[in-house]
Amino acid sequence: MTLSYYSFLMAITWFSVFILVGDFLRKKTGFLLYYSVGVLLVLIGLSILRLFLPIEFPFTMVLHSEDIFPVIQAVLTYPILTLQGFSITIITPFVAVWAVGSLRFLVQLIRRLKQDSMVLDTYYEVEDERARRYLEEIVASTKPGQQYRLIVSPEIAAPAVVGFWRPTILLPKTNLDDESLQYFVAHEWRHFLNRDQWIKLLVDLLHCALWWNPVLQPLRDNLFQVLEIRCDLGVTRHLDELKKQNYLLAIVNALECTNEANDPVRGVTQGFWMAGATTKDEAVKQRFEMINKYQHDIKRDTVVFVAAVLFAFILSYFVVVQPYYPPPADNVTLSANAGTERFYIIAHGDGSYSMMSEGVFVDSIAPEDLSKPPYNALTIIEE
Repeated sequence: MTLSYYSFLMAITWFSVFILVGDFLRKKTGFLLYYSVGVLLVLIGLSILRLFLPIEFPFTMVLHSEDIFPVIQAVLTYPILTLQGFSITIITPFVAVWAVGSLRFLVQLIRRLKQDSMVLDTYYEVEDERARRYLEEIVASTKPGQQYRLIVSPEIAAPAVVGFWRPTILLPKTNLDDESLQYFVAHEWRHFLNRDQWIKLLVDLLHCALWWNPVLQPLRDNLFQVLEIRCDLGVTRHLDELKKQNYLLAIVNALECTNEANDPVRGVTQGFWMAGATTKDEAVKQRFEMINKYQHDIKRDTVVFVAAVLFAFILSYFVVVQPYYPPPADNVTLSANAGTERFYIIAHGDGSYSMMSEGVFVDSIAPEDLSKPPYNALTIIEE
């Protein structure tokens, strides 16, 4: 297994393609009803895994690009300035902006996480025995012994959950009936059980690293919508039709509270709240349809579709595109044991050097090694 610039570019490309496919499928409520939201989560999960594993396997086939990639590489590595022996190429400022932007977003994320932990102690809390009792019952039946915190406050407009190891459930102080209050508590606790906070953090970190990639916004929107639907289905799985309608009314209530408030959960930026990700009409309608029509059974077609997604994931490793530079006519053999392989060196415009074999990238060479064997016996081609 090897890692190269080109395998990294292929990883970003496949990641983007998978995310765009997921964006298309997420908007098809009929697809989610038939195949389940789990299929979409598998697709998103594999797309992220593809990004984190930008490697080439022994079976990976190299597609040579003789026209497009070499030109792009020549343009991006064209030197525009040299400072104290360091060559600044066209791509240098882009990489600098990428790095500065990633650092900026990472600092903002850390500040938001710190702010969330600090703002919890600033709420004006009121006692709500009903909410406390319902939460105790849910915790005892799902994850006994789990530590948590409950905050009921008039400063909170919509139910939410924050925290990773010790969750905090945030509830508004309202005159809700017992059933709606139970749904509020159950929905937010379900987010914690599903580890949705960790998933959100992972996506936020991806945004820090690839903030320039336009597919990150569809990824966030679609993933958060699917996580909300998964919570809805988990809460309503064993409810009869009447109780499902009451659950939908609870969502409507949460939406109304969210829309009326400028800051539904004051100061909290990283949490999940019952209506925070679904204020768009299309998203709300999709949640309602899923709750009313979803069947909790695993179909054979679902298994087949998941297998197809896994197959596409594996196929993405079969090909990598690399620039191809034709070898010179008088190229020499690297060593007596090299067989028929012929090697040469490409001198790039940015001052770096690449060893090639029949147009295929082999390794990067440090300038100080050019005078050492066996590199000093190879032909050097100016890019």
